[in-house]
Amino acid sequence: MSAVPSYSAPEPALGRMIDTYATLSPAARRALVAIADHLEPSSDEIADVMVISYVREIPQYATITDEGMLADVHSVSSVLVRCWLRMLRSGSPADPDLMALIQDGARRRAAQGMDLSALLRAYRLGVRSMWTQMTESPDWRASSSLRKSADRVTAWVLDYSDLLCTQVESCYLEESHRVAQQREYRRSALLNAILTNTGDSETRNSELCRPHVLAVLEVANDRSLCQLESLGHTMERSAGATLWTVRHTSVVAAVPMTSVVHRSTLRQQLEHIVSQDDSLAAGLGGSARSGRDSRSSYVEATDAIRVGRAADNTSRRVYDYLELAPLIELLRHPERARRFASAVLEPFGPISHRSWMLPTLEAYLVHSGRQRDMAETLSVHVSTVKYRLSEMRASCHVQLEDGRQSGNLLLAIRLQQVLNTDNSP
Repeated sequence: MSAVPSYSAPEPALGRMIDTYATLSPAARRALVAIADHLEPSSDEIADVMVISYVREIPQYATITDEGMLADVHSVSSVLVRCWLRMLRSGSPADPDLMALIQDGARRRAAQGMDLSALLRAYRLGVRSMWTQMTESPDWRASSSLRKSADRVTAWVLDYSDLLCTQVESCYLEESHRVAQQREYRRSALLNAILTNTGDSETRNSELCRPHVLAVLEVANDRSLCQLESLGHTMERSAGATLWTVRHTSVVAAVPMTSVVHRSTLRQQLEHIVSQDDSLAAGLGGSARSGRDSRSSYVEATDAIRVGRAADNTSRRVYDYLELAPLIELLRHPERARRFASAVLEPFGPISHRSWMLPTLEAYLVHSGRQRDMAETLSVHVSTVKYRLSEMRASCHVQLEDGRQSGNLLLAIRLQQVLNTDNSP
């Protein structure tokens, strides 16, 4: 955090406060001191009332459930009460030490993502609560001098609220600008790491040095920068991305892998995101622990989308490199891939002309021979599945139950699907 600047109250508000206080009679000033003395033992209770009013009247405060955050809000409210009591005693709110604490509170709210409008409303509610405490105190009711000067005291309090909100807003905006620059720098660091294949020195002490994966959200049509950045924020909220950047038709994000966030969890989160938009597809790269690994993971994620789209006949739109890696690597050498697929599928040659052969074999391998699941995938009756399996066994003399062959068979089928279509990557 940057050094806290010295407190400098806005001249108009502070000048009016000083002038107004000077017009109060000695008896009215003594009454204000008596009110401060009366209220001081109840400072914490007044702060409690203030926090309750924030939660009741400000939606963003109502959503706070973290005990540490609530304690922080209460702490700043207590400082606000102390500033108020000092003002009642001296006529001046310009206590540098107390105001520095309020400034720090405003900076924390900016860093925590609190809306400025909600923050300023909280301070106004706080002043309103303290005004109520003051006017309901016995010393207020007993002082005819204060009641006669009510209009000037009211103006004095409004100037105090103006002064306070101006200070809070200034510190909030200063911190928001700093945080925005820091986030932009972090996003730029990721962009540099995945584009230039630079060493770890450029990403040291960053999220890229911790276990993470690169995820890519790709859109099927052009989007504005604003729309792509909206997807980036969605990745932050829904998938826990700490770093992200945009491309022409995609968003690239680094997502930390922790004991809580597993790869399967991330896949589910990505499936939820793409389900909201039919033009989206997502790719997930391999694990990474450095900036160099990040580039590899990024390439793997984009390869997963490219090959996954070509190889998958289902409605799935989230593609994992770890599932597709053998297919991707073989397709780097199309002729070798073609020879491998032909050799593995050669025993099925006698019925290879049947249009149902490859889809049925794939369904068998994917569902481990469960015929009801196969029938659902193929959109046929179970009896049709039984007929096809009997034909395959009779014609090909292949032991479909041999687990040692299933991986190669499935890989060969998907290679054949990709290589024999126009959307070959």
